[in-house]
Amino acid sequence: MTETDRFDWHRDPSIVVREQLSLAVYPNTVGHVVIRCERRWDEEGDPFFTIAPENAPAIAQAILRTAGLGEIEFIRRCRGGYEDVEIATGATPHPDIDWGDDEAPEAPEAPLEEPPLLRVINGHKEVLQAAE
Repeated sequence: MTETDRFDWHRDPSIVVREQLSLAVYPNTVGHVVIRCERRWDEEGDPFFTIAPENAPAIAQAILRTAGLGEIEFIRRCRGGYEDVEIATGATPHPDIDWGDDEAPEAPEAPLEEPPLLRVINGHKEVLQAAE
């Protein structure tokens, strides 16, 4: 490939990482979690939103599930051992959104295999339930 060759940044199969804006996660003055995104060239400021601390585990689990990592059990240290972190459930697709015929997302097909149930402690993964 020479410098004069045109590289198609939208379709070339050799692209393994697409552009992504930087994200920051930090607490605000009232103790809520702030997720802030680097602004784009045409935005006045950085877009951000806040999450009440009690909702953080459910949002983290939804992100991991949506990323295809299956169910991950959250635990925390306490009294020399560990305890499960209870996570509120109920995140479902949004049937209340009228996507229109052209914009409707395709329904995901049922997975062929159940992903394993994992526990992650200090970066170490442990399979709790193997896929059958």
